[in-house]
Amino acid sequence: MHVSGNWNNGTNVSPFYWNGNNGPSNTNINIGARAVILWESTERAHATLPKGKITRKAARLVAETMRTSRSVKDEETVITWKDIEFDTMFTLEQAKTAAWRASEHKRDRPVVQLYLQNEHMLQELVDDLHRGTYRPVKVSPVKIFDCKSNKWRTIVMPDFRDQIVHWMIMLRLEPHMSKTFIHHTVAAIPNRGPALAHKVMRHWANCHKTETRWVVKADIKRYYENIDHDILMAMLSRRIRDKRVLKVIASIVYQYKDGLPLGFYLSQWLSNFYLCEFDHYVKEVLGVKCYLRYVDDLLFAVPTKKMANRVVKAVRMRLHKLRLHIKEVGPGALRVFRWASARFVDYIGVRTHRDGFQELRKKTYLAIRRLAGRIRKSGSASLSQARSLLSRMGFVKHTDCTRFKKEVFLTVAQFRLRRIVSNHDKRNAA
Repeated sequence: MHVSGNWNNGTNVSPFYWNGNNGPSNTNINIGARAVILWESTERAHATLPKGKITRKAARLVAETMRTSRSVKDEETVITWKDIEFDTMFTLEQAKTAAWRASEHKRDRPVVQLYLQNEHMLQELVDDLHRGTYRPVKVSPVKIFDCKSNKWRTIVMPDFRDQIVHWMIMLRLEPHMSKTFIHHTVAAIPNRGPALAHKVMRHWANCHKTETRWVVKADIKRYYENIDHDILMAMLSRRIRDKRVLKVIASIVYQYKDGLPLGFYLSQWLSNFYLCEFDHYVKEVLGVKCYLRYVDDLLFAVPTKKMANRVVKAVRMRLHKLRLHIKEVGPGALRVFRWASARFVDYIGVRTHRDGFQELRKKTYLAIRRLAGRIRKSGSASLSQARSLLSRMGFVKHTDCTRFKKEVFLTVAQFRLRRIVSNHDKRNAA
């Protein structure tokens, strides 16, 4: 707080001033006071302010100011990832680590064995990268039917040599990207996933009833296919200063005409990074406290219908700048509804009711039940069946369907599904 006094009307520009004009002997006095924010962050504000009641009021003022100005500041100033350097990213040791990580669940393949057992092949890959002669192998996409989403997907399985490069890049970028994501971005990030989303949904239902009366569910239309290469590379160039690193990433990104291919390990992270600034916009500018994103599945929970409509309008405009559009018709189309006792929120395979009760989506429930039934009927389980049921245990574990949960857990224990998977992995590792 700056307090200033002057003998002219210059102090009248302050929001708080005392006018003592026309006093005895015609004395004119103008004293004004105005609040000036002298810090750059809320942490510095708390350290600067004195203790007491004024501290809480001032801290609230700072928080409100930062909410309105942070987005503008972030648009102009971006933290550079200074330690991302070409010479430290693409080394033989990094290639060995990347090859081992990329070979998970496929170490029995001959091509994978060649790279794991022959160090000179990894050295040739590193040399190609340093010479600038590395070119990714363009693989034809394959259409597969996704039973979980009940629709066809176009998948591209890259050459194992290219997979090693993807992992070499992400081994260095992953720690930095993770810091830029908001906490409620839950897809393809370690220690997150659908389990975290369901936990957050239960918390909203139990502890934030007044703030989550209205729900906006939206899905981005053909998200991976519509990611703009130029915008993505511009975002990366603001963070990464080494042009050689950007050149390698660009050779992978521009490999296909439209968007990012499903099946690339690099695509998972780049797709999350593409909407990183959008996530901060929703939280910090729109002021939506209850917001979740799983890849292209967006969920907003707000107190009023008016705010819900405002969020829909703002989100449409913001996504349009990224050359993306919300799905308006068909499965996963935009929905705005009241989260009442008679209505649940269906998100990532789990239905969350108003009282916090969670149950599996009908399709997910039937798929797990049929799989467990086939295992019990045959009296044994194949490797694919064991992995499939174990991968879906997370959905079952975090629901309130006690009887069904007990049934699935007994199936896993009775037929030793975890041992089947672990023995297979041990054999491949050896």
